[in-house]
Amino acid sequence: MQSSDSIPTPNTEADSVITDRINTLKLKHTNIDEALRIEGARPMPDFYIIAELKKKKLTLKQEISELEKRKSDAA
Repeated sequence: MQSSDSIPTPNTEADSVITDRINTLKLKHTNIDEALRIEGARPMPDFYIIAELKKKKLTLKQEISELEKRKSDAA
């Protein structure tokens, strides 16, 4: 067994951190989708809340895209 097999390299650790962050952001994105669905199903949806949720969702999507690009550039 080579010593490099058991010792994580800095790139491996960085990839793991980025992957964890991406997964966390995707979960938040999914939760916002659910909140949008629930708010939209109300008899009188609050369009201010819907607009704010959509802004948050877009911000998350952009951050996910940036992290995925950074991860693929590092590979």
